[in-house]
Amino acid sequence: MLKSVIAGRTKVGAYIKGIQVDKDDVLSIEVEKAVSDRMTTEEVILLLDKLIEQDGELNTKLENDLKVISDKLQEVSTRIGVAQTVKTAREALESTKDKLKVEEPKVKDLEGKLKLAKKDLSKRKKLDDTASKIDAELPNYDIAINKTE
Repeated sequence: MLKSVIAGRTKVGAYIKGIQVDKDDVLSIEVEKAVSDRMTTEEVILLLDKLIEQDGELNTKLENDLKVISDKLQEVSTRIGVAQTVKTAREALESTKDKLKVEEPKVKDLEGKLKLAKKDLSKRKKLDDTASKIDAELPNYDIAINKTE
């Protein structure tokens, strides 16, 4: 039984010696006492409770900090996406401007051809009207020619 108690104390002592805390931490003096075996087991348990509580608070703070950083990262990622979209749009605009420069003379040429075609169409309508009038008069000439024969 004594061996068992000694073995248990040795294991607990090894565990206590493994306690770590920042040197700037308020509890560092108490941790040093625990590691130096100058505290009772009960005092070490209370110290561990304080350290666990402190770690929990630090963990909560770090989780909050992580959330803030994640939110900022998301915001930056969104801005990068918008910037990439703007860049793509600008490149497309420049490409379209270049194509427009090539197509504008073609449009002017086609507009001129359309204008000429409209004039020709107007002339053709007049000719069609004249042809219709002639076609309408032809039977009269045929009748007149037949009478004179």
